[in-house]
Amino acid sequence: MAEKNAVSEVRLQLASMETQFGAVLPKHIPVERFGRVVLTAVQTNPDLLNVERRSLWNACMKAAQDGLLPDGRLGALVVFKDKRRGNIAQWMPMIAGIRQKVRNSGEVATWEVHVVHERDLFDYELGDDPHIVHRPVRGERGKIIAAYSVAILKSGERSREVMWIDEIEAIRALSRAPDSQAWTVHYGEMCKKTVARRHSKVLPMSSDLDDLLRRDDHEGDDTPAQQRQAVPPRTLTDALNMVASLPQNEPASDQVPPAADDDLLFDSATGEIVEHEKEPSHG
Repeated sequence: MAEKNAVSEVRLQLASMETQFGAVLPKHIPVERFGRVVLTAVQTNPDLLNVERRSLWNACMKAAQDGLLPDGRLGALVVFKDKRRGNIAQWMPMIAGIRQKVRNSGEVATWEVHVVHERDLFDYELGDDPHIVHRPVRGERGKIIAAYSVAILKSGERSREVMWIDEIEAIRALSRAPDSQAWTVHYGEMCKKTVARRHSKVLPMSSDLDDLLRRDDHEGDDTPAQQRQAVPPRTLTDALNMVASLPQNEPASDQVPPAADDDLLFDSATGEIVEHEKEPSHG
């Protein structure tokens, strides 16, 4: 009963925010469809009912601004444990969403990212004639042993990147939340994103991808902090490094009480859900 009531509450809040979501969604995504996908995501993952509610709407707003649906394919709403705020929701663009944006940039013709399982046929060769051969086996494929990325640029140039699982796990260990839902629930997805980040060092990026990359969770970014520079982003990695170097100035939860349901307001300047300013009391 409690879960049913919580879903009903989310549905009402979602309906009240349609105008705010509609203001940032691209034309090809009707706000009604976006709302249905969000509600389905919450019903599919009941843990989202127990997160700080303002973080849930912030995550949904970021998905809308990216023009991607939190449908589990283009992106997902995942739960993180924050030491100050408890469970919070965060928007995680998935590799399919990032690939879609990259293809739309006009610089990359195709971009494929896959994981390799221990029973697959996999052959990777460097040298004068580099190539990748991957034949996934039918049925039980076994554990993930590698991930790879192949991009074909508009110029016809082909680019490849391969990472073995020990390399991926080493980067996971350095991430800010190695045991988060992103890794425990979407392990294969995070393996793909890790190799895609490394591959992005040689992939061009158009300016419309910058906002999407600012939404990413930055897990697996293996660039040392001292090497990050605030320069105009030209490639996927440039943008990732720029964002990773930005200071995190979120106030502690004991300084900002959770907003009441009817006090939520979207701030178009910051892209976040904030509280209405209270009317001054006149006694």
